[in-house]
Amino acid sequence: MDKINLPILATISETETFGSFAVEPLYPGYGSTLGNALRRVLLSSLEGAAVDYVVINGVTHEFATMPHVTEDAVQLILNLKLVRFALHAESAEVVLDVKGPKVVTAADITGTADCEVVGKEQHLATLDAGAHLEVRIGVARGRGYVPVELKTERTKQVGLIATDSIYSPVVSVSYKVENTRVGQMTNYDRLLVDIKTDGSISPAEAFRQSAAILAEQYAAISGKPVPVIETEPAAMHGGEQIIVDAENNELDILQELDAKTKIEDAGFSTRTAHALMAAGYKTLSGLKRLSDLKLQSIDGLGKKGFEEVKAVLSRVA
Repeated sequence: MDKINLPILATISETETFGSFAVEPLYPGYGSTLGNALRRVLLSSLEGAAVDYVVINGVTHEFATMPHVTEDAVQLILNLKLVRFALHAESAEVVLDVKGPKVVTAADITGTADCEVVGKEQHLATLDAGAHLEVRIGVARGRGYVPVELKTERTKQVGLIATDSIYSPVVSVSYKVENTRVGQMTNYDRLLVDIKTDGSISPAEAFRQSAAILAEQYAAISGKPVPVIETEPAAMHGGEQIIVDAENNELDILQELDAKTKIEDAGFSTRTAHALMAAGYKTLSGLKRLSDLKLQSIDGLGKKGFEEVKAVLSRVA
């Protein structure tokens, strides 16, 4: 393969629960390879929190009915399983204690210092006058999906109703691959990934964790040191995270450059490269002659773009 810059992760847009990300440039065919691997890890391998068991006051099994409550125990448990939690310990127990008449939602659950309720609008039950619903909810940390049949220690406790648990904090993942340009080649890949989470983890953090899991697995097979994501200012490239070699801590994001290197081949982010080329610059030699003041005045470059250009120029022989 021809040597190209390492791919850069860029955030297109992000909210608390939804994020769109781009990874480029990638070797032809690598967009689908990485996209499929990341999607599988995001959906199955990230650690999260879910309901582990419930104890309903006055109810000994999940098929019981509850006085003055519209839902039976099965419906209540199903609704509770939809509640998402941000858990800061291995396990915790939260309490739902409400009286009717009332429409009960996840916001009525009393959290703890270690366990925060996420998505408080989730409907739980409808109580008539005279109803008193008291539920202890066990929350545990885990990965993937664990059926109730595997929770043998829970099913033996009287009055405790164990539930199956979906721990993944990622709700959905989709990706697509586009062509991008590297030098004169236009068949390199650009990977676009959309991630929706339950709010207990940010989409960017979910993406980072999934990449770290893959890197750890591949590094173990190859016998090489595991690369780490460095987020300190000294390891930032144009505002983006870059890979730092775990053995010698040297940056490895740029190729060897000279003054004749074309702008599109220098490893700039897409936005910075477009701003430079729109200003009429074709190679790094033109940029080296500019003062910092003139460089900062280039339309569309911005502070991050300026720092990115300075970082690249410092590598020019």
